[in-house]
Amino acid sequence: MEKSNLKRTLLIAVIVSIVFVSIPILAQIYIEGKLFTGSNYLDTTTIDFFGSLIAVFFIIEGFSRMILYPNASLRAQATRILRVGIGFSILSLHIIPFLSR
Repeated sequence: MEKSNLKRTLLIAVIVSIVFVSIPILAQIYIEGKLFTGSNYLDTTTIDFFGSLIAVFFIIEGFSRMILYPNASLRAQATRILRVGIGFSILSLHIIPFLSR
């Protein structure tokens, strides 16, 4: 029973992460008309670097907690799933400007 609960939690985390990554990418495409735009003065490499580090922390911490507590209910795992999704969203927001440089 614990394997199926963990698999279901990880599957939902992946789906939420894909949705959370799609939102900034689609917003960038529809608002600006293209994915890669020029960076403004607030998008420095340092901000992108530290923002990416924080996002990776959210992702690793969320997944590690899911794996550490495989028997937890989906309700108990909900904040961890959101943490992973938000981490991927933040990561995509900081990778897009970095790739456009």
